[in-house]
Order: sequence, then structure tokens, then C-alpha cells
Amino acid sequence: MASRLLSTSCPKIIKYLPTLESAVRHFSSYVPQDVVGQLSNSSSVVKPRSLESAGETVRSSSALGEAWSLTSGDVDSVLCRAVRPSQGVEVGVSVLQQFASFTGQVVVKPTAVDCLECIAQQCPITLRREFQELFPDRTDEKSLTCGDLTVITLSQHTKNDMSGWSESVEAEREDLLAKFIAGAKEICISLQQLGYWADFIDPSSGMPFFGVHTNATLFETDERYKSLGFDIDDLGCCKVIHHAIWGTNAYVGSLFTDAPMQLPVIQQLTQAAA
Repeated sequence: MASRLLSTSCPKIIKYLPTLESAVRHFSSYVPQDVVGQLSNSSSVVKPRSLESAGETVRSSSALGEAWSLTSGDVDSVLCRAVRPSQGVEVGVSVLQQFASFTGQVVVKPTAVDCLECIAQQCPITLRREFQELFPDRTDEKSLTCGDLTVITLSQHTKNDMSGWSESVEAEREDLLAKFIAGAKEICISLQQLGYWADFIDPSSGMPFFGVHTNATLFETDERYKSLGFDIDDLGCCKVIHHAIWGTNAYVGSLFTDAPMQLPVIQQLTQAAA
């Protein structure tokens, strides 16, 4: 396990964990387990409770910058372009550390057992502009566009290189898709039970899981993922998402919520247990 807090155009909270289930347990621990269990089998949006009834207290956002040296600039985009798939994890971590030495950033690399990277960040402007198209059933688009809107990306480290195709690659993708949907569903339900709206993009369709049908999509190879710290490799015949450390050995999914970055369950991601 390891965690790091970086700053690009917006602060990020990044946590490495052995499995996606570890991240789910962190979010679920903030609401009664029986509630999560009852709702995890439902595909409908859970009516959120008030923040007071959930027993949460929002802390000051000043904690985000305490004890960290934060710099500006599109850090992750630079790193993604600097690390190519053939260079491997070790080179990716090396580039991260070298970049950190120039910027003053604090970087802690994932351990050998860490197979999940969980990133929480404020939604970039490029995605805010198209938020209503992705989630047309939202009635408070203006407040979400101008106010709190957080994106949580869940990157699973893969055994296979996702830039190619084989039966083993396809089998692993299907397995990781199922794990992502199950995990993202529980995380969203946990946030809903804390009084917030939350939904995630189904990687298989590029559409919201809980929301109404829409023609707008956000697949993992969408160029807009660059604003979330990833790169997109164009292989000619297809495109593949590129992770800053794991290269193309990654399966990435995203969820959206109006829960602010200051919310304890998000801020305390760095304290999540395996």
C-alpha cells in the first residue's frame, strides 16, 4: 500500500491498494453495512439522505495542502508521454521520482502487491462542460458545473498488455469489468447514503450506470481522459489508454459525484487499509 498527493491543475488524492475491494471497504465503512448490502443488488439510484442524518462533518479544504509541496502544471500528462509501454513499471516509477525531484512533489510508488490506483480529483473544466450530456437526468446541472464535482478513477493493474488482443487479454478484461462494476456500484451507493449524488461510467457502454440512456459516451480511450492524468496511445488500428506507471497494463474506470474533495471519506483515502 502507498499513497501520494499530487497537484496538477487541481489537487489530487491518490491511493494505492492491493485490490479494488480494499477501496470499496474504505467507502463502505462510512455507512452501515446492512444498508450497503441491501442496496448493492439494486440498479436504481438511491435517494440520498441528508448530510446531517449520515453523521458526516465536512472539514476545511485547507487540509488538502498541509505538509505537502504542491506545484502547478499538467504533471500526469507529461509523465504519460514520457513513459512508453515497453519501458515497464520500474522505468515509470523512475520517471515519477525524477520529475518529483524537479517539482518538489512528494511521490510514493506502489508496492509489488498493489494492483489498484484510486484517484480523487476535482472534475476538469473539459469534462464539466459536457457533464449535462453524460448525465441528462440531473436537475441541478448548473450547481454541479460551477460547484463541487469530483471524479474518482479506479485503475486496475493488469497481467496482460491491453494494447493487444488474445483470449487471455479478453478474459482478463471481462473479469476486471465485472470487478469494476461491482466495486463502483458499492462506492456510489456509499456516497449516496452520505447524502450525495454519485454515478459511474459503465466501461462496456461508455454510459452512466444509474442514469438515463444517453447518446453521449465516455469510453476509456476517449481523449478527455487526458484531462484526468492519462494518455491515449493511437496504435493505428485502435486506441488504448496509457497509465503513468503501468503503461498499457491497466484497466481504467471512472465515477462522478457531487461530494466535495473535502469530505472525510475522500480525504482519508490516504489512510485506507488493505
